Amino acid sequence: LYCDHIIPIGIHVGYFAEPSDDFPADYRTETGEALDDHFSVSNQGLPNGLINRTEYDGNYVVGRDNWAAAVNLYFSLIPDFNIKIESEYNEETDEITADLTVETYSQFDFEINWGLYIVEDSIISPQKDGSDTIPDYVHMHVLRKGVNGPFGETIASLGQNGDTFEKSFTIAVDDEWDIHNIGFVAFVSRKSTNEIIQAESEHLHIE
Repeated sequence: LYCDHIIPIGIHVGYFAEPSDDFPADYRTETGEALDDHFSVSNQGLPNGLINRTEYDGNYVVGRDNWAAAVNLYFSLIPDFNIKIESEYNEETDEITADLTVETYSQFDFEINWGLYIVEDSIISPQKDGSDTIPDYVHMHVLRKGVNGPFGETIASLGQNGDTFEKSFTIAVDDEWDIHNIGFVAFVSRKSTNEIIQAESEHLHIE
């Protein structure tokens, strides 16, 4: 419905993310736990979500029945930033290099952060669906790692239209990842509130 205008991340937290005999996979991450602690998502029941880490109807945590309505509020907004991700996998060192470029489309006078997450698609493991269990469920957009923390790091506190910021990240590949299904989500956020201002996603480039 929304084409590529939405960039989803599946973050596994709370009681239901704990491994068990029937559900042995563990998709919890330090970044996911930090986000859950900050926004208290799992305390309000799961599945729930955050839409750009902003309030909707007086609450940061948005139930799935309201996700579409919350998302629709953003489609008329003109972007203030453009994000570009370029990546490469080095098989010899088993490391990923990700180059992040952020270009500003307007002036700003507040602190902004940029962050980079590793996500993975097409992970097959059992999943509960109501009272039923799907043994070969295909998990998509699974958060694997916050490269520079759950909230990123500060880029600048002042900028003009046309300013460009660049940084290169080197990431060691985890043994549990399938390198062919790895992707990135990069974001720019307002540091004071952690609100996501712009985001971009890209699949890992492998030659």
